[in-house]
Amino acid sequence: MKSGDAPYILSPKNDYVFRYLFGEEGNEELLTSLLSDILGREIIHATIKNPYILKLFYDTKECILDIKAEIDENVLVDIEMQLCNSP
Repeated sequence: MKSGDAPYILSPKNDYVFRYLFGEEGNEELLTSLLSDILGREIIHATIKNPYILKLFYDTKECILDIKAEIDENVLVDIEMQLCNSP
């Protein structure tokens, strides 16, 4: 990027940027706002949890979620950013 060019803005749709914005400790307020909008209800508090889901059975696989969080009333939510190509 040359001096004087417009700044490059990273898209929150990027997996890394999404995790950085919403899945980092200290960004719980941003995550709470996102979840409130998506779920259509007021979320009072969100706590970011370990994003790993360990396999419980031999034939299942482990996975790493974009974000795993606990919201009000001890409800666990798994959050994944998914994009699809549009023509």
